[in-house]
Amino acid sequence: MRYRICGVDRQTGTPVQPIVVEAATERDALVEAGRRGMFTESIEPYTAPKPTNATPGTRPAVAQTMLVECPACKKRFSETADACPKCGFKVDAAAKASLRAKAIQESIKEKRSNHLIGAIVCLVASVLCLFVSLIVFSESQGSYVSPGPVRQREAYEKFLRGERLSDMDVDDLANRERYISTEESGAAGLLCVGCSIVFFVFGIGMLIHLHATPNDPASQSS
Repeated sequence: MRYRICGVDRQTGTPVQPIVVEAATERDALVEAGRRGMFTESIEPYTAPKPTNATPGTRPAVAQTMLVECPACKKRFSETADACPKCGFKVDAAAKASLRAKAIQESIKEKRSNHLIGAIVCLVASVLCLFVSLIVFSESQGSYVSPGPVRQREAYEKFLRGERLSDMDVDDLANRERYISTEESGAAGLLCVGCSIVFFVFGIGMLIHLHATPNDPASQSS
């Protein structure tokens, strides 16, 4: 028989780690503890913990409590309740199982719908960004843009303050169009391509997750 013994060290009087000894009687267990230099404070039979079937590194499965819909008033309540807290509709074990299966099916449909909508939005955004990048690259030879009233006002204020005007300020003041170089257009196009790739990756990821989401409520009801 095994005994778990707690105590202190005989020489120092400090608590020591509990030990488990195997002996025919409790007296023999105390003798063994004394032989190991331990002063016994408590002794009790020791039962080894039962081994679990869980895989090392994983958490044991926990039953998930769901909200089910009352057939009478349509209010949601916990599946562990025996009756609806609003209208008092009573549910037995069979009704609970049916309501749980229905709630799981609705939850799966909602998840799949959200993933599908997200995937469509990401893919559409990817196509739009790619379309904009193509337009930008098609005009990468350079283009002319008008300075606009804001730049004109800034150039005029610099002129009134007597500051030295640059060539760009003179063009803005004269309301002349300014040439956008190839490098600026190319950088904007590359930015659009990068956004398109990001949206495309997110969209494909959502489609993969949608495909991996089980459509059978029996796979989640356990």
